[in-house]
Amino acid sequence: MKATVARRRRNNKRYVFILGIAVVLAVVAFVRGAQLQAKAVEYEKQIVHMQEKLEEEQTRTDKLEEQKRYVQTKEFIEQYAKEKLGLIYEDEIIFEGK
Repeated sequence: MKATVARRRRNNKRYVFILGIAVVLAVVAFVRGAQLQAKAVEYEKQIVHMQEKLEEEQTRTDKLEEQKRYVQTKEFIEQYAKEKLGLIYEDEIIFEGK
């Protein structure tokens, strides 16, 4: 009878030990999961921010392409020659105000 009682106590200690380990592992897994979830939210915010920046840069690129096409037109060349260089056509008359 003493052997069975001692055996039960040993078995009970093993179960408590195993249960303790299981609880510790569950807590660690829960904490780590929460940390990973927080990182995932942070990464989602970064993705949204980077997509916004990408759209801004695409808009900027489109405007630069439009400007590049415009500066190659005759209209731009004439405007630049008149405003910056003061050139006019031979038959052109300029009226200046007071």
